[in-house]
Amino acid sequence: MRTINQNSESNPLNKERPWLEKHYCDRRNRTVELVKNSVTFLLSKDKPVTLSNIAQISKQIDPERKGIHPNTIRVNPEAHAYYSKHSKTYKKAMIRCKQKKKNKKTISTENFENIKPNRNLVALQSRYKNLTKEELVNRLIAAEEYIVENNQKWLYKQFEDYSFET
Repeated sequence: MRTINQNSESNPLNKERPWLEKHYCDRRNRTVELVKNSVTFLLSKDKPVTLSNIAQISKQIDPERKGIHPNTIRVNPEAHAYYSKHSKTYKKAMIRCKQKKKNKKTISTENFENIKPNRNLVALQSRYKNLTKEELVNRLIAAEEYIVENNQKWLYKQFEDYSFET
């Protein structure tokens, strides 16, 4: 079996490639410049500053005619900061996200004894679909703890009620 030389420059596990740093820096700067120019163009034409609009305009104003992909803006911190600073739709989305977190009702996990047998299951399913995975996991664990606790109580009561008289 062949092993890869850990110190080899062709080793794919070797992440240090200082000779590419200038290339990466140039690419990051190109992205930032294209974002800035695209945003300026969009603002001058009173068009919304969105990721897709930036990507579309960047192809038109790029001397290489390549443009940039919306994901490139997302992963480049400087480009994303510039986009989010000038985008009204981004700001609105952030406000909605914060309000949604603030207004989200939490389902009580302590009051399982108050659950009604004839409740609306469609509404319950809708509420559960709005919960995050973490909230659902916590709810499930709390439900299992409640079941275990009540099974223990029931079992102890059965032993207490059982008479040993013959």
